[in-house]
Amino acid sequence: MLHQIVSHIARRWQPARLATTPAERRAIARLRYQIYVEEQGDARPDADHHARVVWSSIDDEAGTLHYYAGSPERPAGSLRVRVWAAGRAPADVRERYGLARIPGADRVAGCDNTFLMFRRSLRGTAAVAAMLSTAARDVVDRFGCHLVFATCSPGQLPIYQARGFRTYAWAIADRSFGLQVPIVGATFDLDHLKRVGSHLWRAWARHLRREE
Repeated sequence: MLHQIVSHIARRWQPARLATTPAERRAIARLRYQIYVEEQGDARPDADHHARVVWSSIDDEAGTLHYYAGSPERPAGSLRVRVWAAGRAPADVRERYGLARIPGADRVAGCDNTFLMFRRSLRGTAAVAAMLSTAARDVVDRFGCHLVFATCSPGQLPIYQARGFRTYAWAIADRSFGLQVPIVGATFDLDHLKRVGSHLWRAWARHLRREE
């Protein structure tokens, strides 16, 4: 119950929005540079040091969405989501998340959540998981995604498990983010979502009823 209250407060004060304008996407690209390059010293190949942005061709693909928290001019955090139709998961996604481990994964639409980041003052707070949860609800409604993939640090795992995400594979070593645990949320995993008290349960249950 406590984590749900904290998440509600975090969503209220740091609501996640879908970036729809070039200016919003540019602000997200600058935030990435500030955190990954300037703060963390990550020598990213997708960094433009002249423009002081981190952006790649994937960010401009039709199936890529960008969410952010805070103001459009100075976002406090952001998240990149890539969606795909059934059987159309990108090759790098299939490898990163080991989609072959999940029976039936190719028969449904899914999405991949990466570049989940926040300014230092909000890291480790419920705002981080609230961002992923907001995006998870949105992509299910907009694109009919039934599998929502992401990774998290081992220390953050209980927060995501409380929202109904499950682990299914060994942790992987990420060059930029360190040790990461693959997790997945499934719209049809309603009994589990309800059992752990996930606020995704009602939203995903409504979506499944609309599809029937």
